Amino acid sequence: MILSILCLVVRGMEGASPGAGLASLGAGLERYVRTSWAHQDGLPSTLIYAITQTRDGYLWLGTSDGLIRFDGINFVPQKLLSSSEPLLGAVTALCAAKDGSLWIGSASGFITRMSKLGLQKYRLGAEAEAIVSVSESEVWVIAENGLYRFADVSRGSLTPVERIDPEQVIRRPSLGNGNIPIAPHTTADEVQMPSIYTHRVLLGGRQLFLNEGKQGRIWLAARPLPQDLIPSVSLHDRRGYLWAGSLTSGLVRTTNTGRKLEMDLASDLIESLFEDREGDIWVGTNNGLHCYRFGKFALLTERDGLTSDKVTSVEAGGHAIWVGTQAGLNRIHDSSVDQYLRGVDVLSVKEAPDGQLWVGTTQGVFKIAANAADLLTTTQRITGVLKSVTAIEEDAEGGIWLADAQKGLFSWKSEVLTRAEPNLDGNARTIKTMRAQSNGALWLGFFGGGLGVYRQGSFHEFSAADRAPEETVNDVYVQSPEEVWFGTDGGLFRFDGKKFVSWNTDAGLPGNRILWLQADGKDYFWLGFSTGIARIHRSDLPAAGPIPARRVQCDFYDFGDGLPANPVRRSQSAGSLDLDGKLWFTTSAGIAILDSRHIEKNSLPPPVVIERVVADNHEPRIDRAMRFPPLTRNLQIDYAGLSLVVPRKVQFRYRLDGFDKDWQNVGTRRQAFYTNLRPGAYRFQVSAANNDGLWNEDGASIAFSILPAFYQTRLFTILCVVAAALIGWGIYRLRLQRMQAAWNARFEERLAERTRIAQELHDELLQNAMGVSLQIELSDSLIEERHAAKPHLQRALTLSRGLMRKGREVLRDLREKARDAVDIARVLRKAMEDFQREGGPVSNLIVEGTPRIVNPLVADDLTQIGYQAIANAFQHAAAGKIEVRMIYRPSELCLEVKDDGCGIESRMAETGKPGHYGLIGMRERANQIGGTLAIESRTGEGTSVTVIVPGKRAFSREKEK
Repeated sequence: MILSILCLVVRGMEGASPGAGLASLGAGLERYVRTSWAHQDGLPSTLIYAITQTRDGYLWLGTSDGLIRFDGINFVPQKLLSSSEPLLGAVTALCAAKDGSLWIGSASGFITRMSKLGLQKYRLGAEAEAIVSVSESEVWVIAENGLYRFADVSRGSLTPVERIDPEQVIRRPSLGNGNIPIAPHTTADEVQMPSIYTHRVLLGGRQLFLNEGKQGRIWLAARPLPQDLIPSVSLHDRRGYLWAGSLTSGLVRTTNTGRKLEMDLASDLIESLFEDREGDIWVGTNNGLHCYRFGKFALLTERDGLTSDKVTSVEAGGHAIWVGTQAGLNRIHDSSVDQYLRGVDVLSVKEAPDGQLWVGTTQGVFKIAANAADLLTTTQRITGVLKSVTAIEEDAEGGIWLADAQKGLFSWKSEVLTRAEPNLDGNARTIKTMRAQSNGALWLGFFGGGLGVYRQGSFHEFSAADRAPEETVNDVYVQSPEEVWFGTDGGLFRFDGKKFVSWNTDAGLPGNRILWLQADGKDYFWLGFSTGIARIHRSDLPAAGPIPARRVQCDFYDFGDGLPANPVRRSQSAGSLDLDGKLWFTTSAGIAILDSRHIEKNSLPPPVVIERVVADNHEPRIDRAMRFPPLTRNLQIDYAGLSLVVPRKVQFRYRLDGFDKDWQNVGTRRQAFYTNLRPGAYRFQVSAANNDGLWNEDGASIAFSILPAFYQTRLFTILCVVAAALIGWGIYRLRLQRMQAAWNARFEERLAERTRIAQELHDELLQNAMGVSLQIELSDSLIEERHAAKPHLQRALTLSRGLMRKGREVLRDLREKARDAVDIARVLRKAMEDFQREGGPVSNLIVEGTPRIVNPLVADDLTQIGYQAIANAFQHAAAGKIEVRMIYRPSELCLEVKDDGCGIESRMAETGKPGHYGLIGMRERANQIGGTLAIESRTGEGTSVTVIVPGKRAFSREKEK
């Protein structure tokens, strides 16, 4: 084995001063992220003279082609003049006034005020150079031909109350340092230096610099600040940085320490600078729009002292930060950047608890020992045999494990290098990652899939039956002997000693391929993806499960949050947390750094605006109460959340009161669509969250209504109901008339039959009976009184005469068309008297109500039912009292026969006594006349027979006399 002692301490390199402190280095690290827009990005005009932002959150651009509104996503040109007015020309000055209005100055000399009152215009006669809002009621406009003061602007006035000639301005006494006040009565003490904003203007042919300070103070200066840059525009941002842009030298940012950084822009001609409400810096050039936003990440590159931007590994667990690159090893410690193994391709680094650093390179494995005072650092190559070591791990016993991508697994113990047995690379598999447990186990993950545990010379590999990860395992985190986590190409896995549980994009992760994972002391997991990094709560993961009832909540940071380059994994040590909570990880352009304990959040909820409403391809003006015509089918509502930090991360939710039962979370979609809404009143509400998830709970809303067509009105519905009711009533009446006609026809048919029977009874039966009676009477007269047949003939004669009388009564009944209560009552009373002659109970007949004429057929059947009920009561009830009651009601005719006799069984009351048909006949007669028969009886308590006939069938339509 070849051992060589290399003492290689390199301090200071090109681009970093020797002994530069870490604090200075950190301040100099670039954290601004630039976004640019040009014609290909939808920007209508790329020469931008002025930029401002109004209260509602919109960004306004004054360009060579007019005014443009920007919401972070879409550029919308604004029409300020009618076709009959002269051309406005380029917009050279903008001002968001304190009263909420927007002031626009043009090259053609127009001043336009845009407010709730609409558009107001005033002509200056010269190009507008700058517009400044001093208070809610006062605005100053600087033009080449003088200064204009507008007062009472909050009341809608757009006529200058004062105009100052350029010469009068220049002759004004200065306030010191060549500063010339604009507003009257401005003193030197009120002019605060340095100014927040400086802008080059032309006044009377002379170049001056307009300065804006705090509390609306404005003054002119003959010299710019900073004077060494001679900027055309400069800006002090809220972080204390100075941004300066010129017409020839581009954009320069000066840090708090005085370091000047040239910002890389495609154009050197800077026309405008602006800082928005969220702290973004906007730059207008002659070649497009640019935005610099302060990111959450810092980037450490070769210009900051690294040996190369091609970083392979990082180790930040100890008192120093070790960074491996393809051109050497770097240590960031004690406010300095040191270089080791310069020119050597470093593959992996691992710091042992004793402070020694193990380094895998293409020239072998090195061990570096450095004391805390950094007085002496020794570098020792322990072997040159292993030249592809991408993973290094120390076990609980202090042994070092080396995973060589070409040769397999080796251990370094007691200054001896040993190949692991059994030989794990027998299947030509490459170890991708490894981690040691306190129980002596070594977890091994393989490229292309496979996961196992190596312990005391034996190796156990998990299979698909164990639900182990089948994809490449990139990183392992050992939380405890009973809990191990794995970052794989297929998601995040956890092993609890018995089973594996996994989470992926279906569970809410931002991606499936996890490059590395790091855990901090606050229950957070940091996961590295190729597109960004995510932070999740470990305690949330078990609750989610493989098929989660709820999605995993995570914070995801990518390019929009200032991530300068894509995270990459070139070794096991691709991400690491230092003792201060800073996360260091490798990217495609250097080392990215995130202070996990002090992540800057966007604390401003985004203003929400509803930009337009489209109803059936018609775009009405948005007002407080919009009304859409009947049969409006398609409704589209466009809205925006005006957070300009990362516009593509703005989330939305909306609800339509009167239709939606709950909020609809629609992600980043900026349109709502509704079809076939019913007529009625609606209220649309929308809210938005910024890039850090802060919601604007107030949001925005509009109220509208859809008018009903004539057939959708309540009156039409009422008319339809009334019409349906009338039609139903008509159908009912028609049906009733037809039933009545059929009933009358049956009555007429029965009456005709009665008449025929009466004729036959009179012509044949009664005549024959009369002849029989005469013969008997003649025989009686011829036979002597003493003859034995004499009594029998007299008895026959009496019977024949009774038969004749009865026949005449039946004939009379058949001939009559109607009966009243007296007739029915007479027949029933006669029946009661006949039964009482042979002995029987006390009986009584009562008539209640106003008697009416009864249809003859109903009267006959009702009389027969009553007769049968009376006969049953006298002959079978053994009653002491019988009561017959006839009740005339307006809607019905009721006959009731009651006795206090022995009663009958319920079954017999329904079916009658076998072989007897009295009860059956009673029910048949009741059905024939459309009535109902009810028999109520209890043994020993008597019987009640009730017949009820509806009045429309019982009573005759003939007028009562």
